[in-house]
Amino acid sequence: MYELNVIREPRLACLMGACVRRATILVLFVAVAMASPSPANAQASALLFWDPPIQTPDVSYVVEWGPAPGAAVVSATVPRGTTSFEATGLRPGLRYYFTVRAVDAQGRRSGPSNELSVVAPGPPRAATPDVVSLLAAEWPDVMLTVEGASEGGTVASSPAGIDCGTTCAAALPRGTPVTLAASAAPGHRFVGWLGADCSGDGSCTVRLDTATTVRAIFERGDDTAPSSYTRYLAEGAASDFFDTRLVLANPGGRMAHASVQFLREDGVVVPHVAEVAPLSSARIDAGQFAGLAGRSFATIVESDTPLVIDRTMSWHAPGGVAYGSHAETSVAGPAPRWYLAEGATHAGFDLFYLLLNPQERTVSARIRYLRPVGEVLEKIYELPPRSRTSVWVDQEVFGATGAQALNNTEVSAIVETLDGAGIVVERAMYDSRQGTTFAAGHESAGVTAPATRWYFAEGATGPFFDLFLLIANPADHGTDVQVTYLLPDGTRERRLHHVGPSQRYTIWVDQEGGPLADTAVSAIVESVDDTPIVVERSMWWPGDSRTWTEAHNSPGATETGTRWAVADGEVSTDLTATATYLLVANTSEQEARVRVTLLFRPGLPAVSREFPVAAGSRFGVSVADAFPEAAGERCGALIESLGETPAPIVVERAMYADGPGQRWASGTNVLATRLK
Repeated sequence: MYELNVIREPRLACLMGACVRRATILVLFVAVAMASPSPANAQASALLFWDPPIQTPDVSYVVEWGPAPGAAVVSATVPRGTTSFEATGLRPGLRYYFTVRAVDAQGRRSGPSNELSVVAPGPPRAATPDVVSLLAAEWPDVMLTVEGASEGGTVASSPAGIDCGTTCAAALPRGTPVTLAASAAPGHRFVGWLGADCSGDGSCTVRLDTATTVRAIFERGDDTAPSSYTRYLAEGAASDFFDTRLVLANPGGRMAHASVQFLREDGVVVPHVAEVAPLSSARIDAGQFAGLAGRSFATIVESDTPLVIDRTMSWHAPGGVAYGSHAETSVAGPAPRWYLAEGATHAGFDLFYLLLNPQERTVSARIRYLRPVGEVLEKIYELPPRSRTSVWVDQEVFGATGAQALNNTEVSAIVETLDGAGIVVERAMYDSRQGTTFAAGHESAGVTAPATRWYFAEGATGPFFDLFLLIANPADHGTDVQVTYLLPDGTRERRLHHVGPSQRYTIWVDQEGGPLADTAVSAIVESVDDTPIVVERSMWWPGDSRTWTEAHNSPGATETGTRWAVADGEVSTDLTATATYLLVANTSEQEARVRVTLLFRPGLPAVSREFPVAAGSRFGVSVADAFPEAAGERCGALIESLGETPAPIVVERAMYADGPGQRWASGTNVLATRLK
């Protein structure tokens, strides 16, 4: 028996002053005796407890539950004086939603209590037509059938049951919401769905009110499609000070098998293998590997199906709670040239460039440092094979005098290999103050090319956040840059700036005037004369530069999309109160209908919600508020724009956690991985 869900601030269900004050779910796995016991016939039960009403405790209760929020299918009466109930006959691996109502002596019912969700424990039951629930008379199963998956590809479901190729039909309790995902076989592509109001080539969400058939359509495509997929991360460290975790999310329709390689600075490679089930996520903590103890490293992940991979680093006093963190998503491949717009070494900032050389030979790389004023500085670095190299920019020396010409400046950079070999580049920046090492910090991967237009979903100004746009102009001529700010109500604010040749330029958005002084905001940054530029966004908090204790940073997206994913997210109920937010910028002139699907650890079904996003607006989803099911869990997310002509969107993910005596002591942000 274990406690699954405790509501910290419940909504009361009251009747004539009688309130059901708190509901707690305890779950006990029960194997029901069968003539021929088997996992296919396993059942579970949920044990509920609640506090009686304060003013009118002598009431009876009605417990209601079903497979979706607000959709009770069955109910049971609990006599006076009893404040517990065991719901039996639950299907292992399925999610159920419970509420409790008080009933007085006259038979009048209160409104429902806070709704609690529970996933019946145990491995998902094999879903076959001949197996029925113990509640079948009251809550019948209905069939879900998938057609069309054969040599062209596979389809998987969450909750588990469909694994087609092999298992293409599942019997599930009526009303169960099911998410389907498809993955094409090599030499094929997935075209889309037919049936159950599913369309497009993203995921398919079905509510099984009646027997349902969905057809997955595959067709022959590019025979040169890869048989494996590789992602790269240049930063990572495991020590008494740093913790690093990787989270791998699988938004597709087949099991992913991944080979993980951690590349240390001394050239030693620490290997690991992982599996990620369809429509789920898996976490890897670097601290579990003895070969990484006290080491900095880069990471290469190769898998047989596309994965979304995020990395988070946090830092803390020995044995203490983290007081800082940063994150980044993986990049698709090495490149011979990388651009970094953000960077500072003044006022206590420490700036590091992290260079991953995945080649089997030493690679020479040149870094060109672009400052707000002064000439461009250059230096060449030798990168050993299959290793990670760190450059502490503050300490770099130039010329015969050994001058540290970069120890008190803002700086952008261009990193390029001399022979065209591919490398991977990231940048970490920390602020130490008041005796605290790295009191704040952020990190981002570089970008492989400048562009004329950049999109940002996240942004906030006001008394808590300071928001900055960082622009690098690598061209030998100046350019005018227009920034279009997208506000939550769909209004747009435009500002014009000039960026000189080979210059780093900063826009403090809080100071842009008008409604931009205190608002949530997305942004589109574009050069007026089509000069390619590089743009990043930083947010610092709390207050102003005198009181900042944390930050996060992300490069912009150069393309919009209709399907995005993030691997890492968390809603904790402990003292850190970790909160996750999904930020959506609708850059179009039409309203978007956006579906968010949370991808949990294996065994927990995915959960979906849909949201309208106004044209030309910035929209935020608080995962804790929109998805009570996420309480106490880690999860990835799939974010899709829906409809026959889906609106183009851009997605980012921000996470915040409290630290010792401080709200949101640590925080991270990543640009979501664009899937389409």
